[in-house]
Amino acid sequence: MTKVEQWPSSPALELEQPLGVSQKHQFILPEISRSQEVESSCLYEFEMQSAILANSLPIKILAADRFTLADLFVSHVLMWAHSKGYTDKRHQNIVDYISRMRKCSHLLKQKILQLH
Repeated sequence: MTKVEQWPSSPALELEQPLGVSQKHQFILPEISRSQEVESSCLYEFEMQSAILANSLPIKILAADRFTLADLFVSHVLMWAHSKGYTDKRHQNIVDYISRMRKCSHLLKQKILQLH
């Protein structure tokens, strides 16, 4: 399995799970089935998984020296977490990675718009 294949299937899925559970208890489940207590365990799980990611996150881009699907998947989950307030500021490399991926996203949008 190449690095491009490993990254989307591991950190993205591990980080996505607590976000999905949190989302269910905030919006998706019927109100009678929702539990606010779930949020603290979801945040804890996310912080544990983000620590693992932070220890293995390369300096620039996940799989190589270019933007890949791995970056798309992992950055999507990290930006979702950021929108929920789950950003863990203890891991500067994750904060920096999100910033780089936002710039990449902006550049990709510009290139797509130029094609039309």
